[in-house]
Amino acid sequence: MQDVLLSRFAVLGDIHAEDKLLALSLGWLRASRVERIFSVGDIVDGQGDADRAVALLAAHRVEAVRGNHERWWLDPEGTRVRHATPQDALMPRGRYFLEMLPSSLVVETVVGAMLVCHAVGDDDMTRVLSHHSDNEIRSTRAWARFIDEYPSVTVMVCGHTHERMVRVLDGVTIINAGTLHRHDTPGFAVVDLALGEVVYHDLEVGGAVTLAERVRLSVAGR
Repeated sequence: MQDVLLSRFAVLGDIHAEDKLLALSLGWLRASRVERIFSVGDIVDGQGDADRAVALLAAHRVEAVRGNHERWWLDPEGTRVRHATPQDALMPRGRYFLEMLPSSLVVETVVGAMLVCHAVGDDDMTRVLSHHSDNEIRSTRAWARFIDEYPSVTVMVCGHTHERMVRVLDGVTIINAGTLHRHDTPGFAVVDLALGEVVYHDLEVGGAVTLAERVRLSVAGR
């Protein structure tokens, strides 16, 4: 039997231990008829309960990739940041969850291959922002390596910058879901590849999920 190609899915931006906002997102998505839910990494390091956040991802079968904050957290000599998740904050099952995260996932969709990653391909630190010109992005080693290593990918779903963004470069449609971080604009994205749109939703700690904006999506391919 041929696998059904992915069409409608949700993307959780950088979570940063925001367990309450994550629970709100997952509760809303449970009734939204999305086919799959993805997390683009940076699950730990924040002011919420990182262990509960990891448990929620596992319980809801969210498909997650590793961000730079997971890489740092798993390395005893790794970079320490403000509101870093303490090493003893995660139960063994939570640590195992983070250890098993891949750097990226390739998913077959109705518009071709899609890469879910944290920043750019398997690089978890390169920033792609809306004010960056096409040539600025092309000049990075991460973009050149991504183009070379993933020739069939037509959609890249990512995070890292906390900035919601949809743009096309070199035949690749880039979708950034933003973040759940309380000090930015917390929210998530629902992507419908068949319909051709990305719908961003805002989150409030009090329990509200509101429509933020609809962005038209065009996947031309490479």
